[in-house]
This record gives sequence, structure tokens and C-alpha cells, in this order.
Amino acid sequence: MAQHRCTNANARRDDFGTPPSVTDNSFEPSAPRKNIANESSNDSNGELRPPFGPTVAFIFFATLSSNGAKSDQSLPFVKCSPVWKFIKSMEIFKKMPQKPHFSPLFECKEETREGLAIGHMVRFSNVLGTSKPKFSDSSIVIERKLETLDALEPYGFDVGAIRSILTELLLKKEKT
Repeated sequence: MAQHRCTNANARRDDFGTPPSVTDNSFEPSAPRKNIANESSNDSNGELRPPFGPTVAFIFFATLSSNGAKSDQSLPFVKCSPVWKFIKSMEIFKKMPQKPHFSPLFECKEETREGLAIGHMVRFSNVLGTSKPKFSDSSIVIERKLETLDALEPYGFDVGAIRSILTELLLKKEKT
């Protein structure tokens, strides 16, 4: 896997070692869009090479994967922040490993994607906090946690088990 240097998103190489194009402005907003269908080419080594910039190349090659497996390579950002190491070490992520895809972040500005993803990871960890849900938790707190899980699910978080526990707890509270 290519080593990433975390710099300005427009100045870094992508996962495939493709440097940003200086002369090809086909990905610039003011430039007319090229039709990319059937425009990929082979380089001298016979490898498939897209004729467009690194961001589009990243999406292009990510969609070529036929196994459907989600990995860091399919994320809509490059993990540059040292916060990821802390998040990975959190007890909640050791007990309930998560592999969110964060695909809705493709709709956000590239510069904000990693920070938003970190925020979603923190939100997930806050649902359980430092303790397991208990009967003494207020119904409002449980309902808010369920709403948070609903908001995190589209990003690929596995929320089924936590949702079941919280829903069961809420039903027990309503019966009393």
C-alpha cells in the first residue's frame, strides 16, 4: 500500500501514486468535462491507467473492486490524523469493532471528510459512553441514543446489537 503524505488534498498523490496533474485541467470546475467512458489506457507495464485526476482515479479504481470488501482504500478520505490511533485504542472499538465506509462523505468537501469521520466515530463511542445502558437511564437519553444510531447507520456502522439492547431497555421502562 502506498505511504500517504498528509498535506493539502490537492497537492498529494493518491493511493495509486498518481501525482496531481499540472497540465491537464480536465478536472477543474471551469474546464469542460470529458466523457470518461472507455478512455482508460494501458501504460508501458500493461497496467490500467485512468486518463483523469487522482480523486476520480481513486473512485474509478475503488469501483473496479469485484469482491465488495470495504477497506481503508475505499474511504472517501485519507486517514492522516493522529486521532485515528487513539480511536482504534478505545475500549468500545476493541469490544465492538467497526468498519464504517463513510460513503455519504463523498458529498462533502474533501477537506472536511476526515474530521467529520472522526466526529462520527466519537459519536458512536458516546452512545455507550463509559458504561453499559441501564434501567436507571432516562427514557429521553435512551431515545437520543437510538436517534444517534439511526444517524450513524448510513455511514456503515454496525448498530444492530446496540439498537436491540436500547430498544428492549426502553420497552421495559415504558411498561413500568
